[in-house]
Amino acid sequence: MKLEKEELVLIENWIVDLRKKSIDPIARANIIKKYMLENNLSYKKLEALTGVPHSTLQDWVMWGKITEKEMEKLLDKGMNKKEVYTMLRTNKRVDKQKLIERQAVDFYLEEAISKIGRYERKTKNQAETMVLINRLIDQLNRLKMYMDKNVR
Repeated sequence: MKLEKEELVLIENWIVDLRKKSIDPIARANIIKKYMLENNLSYKKLEALTGVPHSTLQDWVMWGKITEKEMEKLLDKGMNKKEVYTMLRTNKRVDKQKLIERQAVDFYLEEAISKIGRYERKTKNQAETMVLINRLIDQLNRLKMYMDKNVR
């Protein structure tokens, strides 16, 4: 695909605009996905065309897994965009309904359980590890007391 100089300038300006933080990530995802489909481009081809790493392009397109309404619901639940990003990135096959119904604390508890479970037999009984475990237990007990008292 040989592009004219004017086309290259348009694409460069388009990519510069897409990099702006003020652009809604879901809108950016939809724009890129549509462009890729209309021009039959893979991430690698779009990377060669734009100079944007394919991993960045994949991160941008990942936001297209949820709609703006779903994003609003997540933000209304107290999540921030970074937490939504982390959940989308960690859960490659996103069950959108489950994602919306969950609270950020549920996601992080599940992540902690899965990560800690991998290392339970490898951990040495070090004083620092025990201090961290006790802090985690204290935090979980406080969360449990709050939930018992305030959530029915």
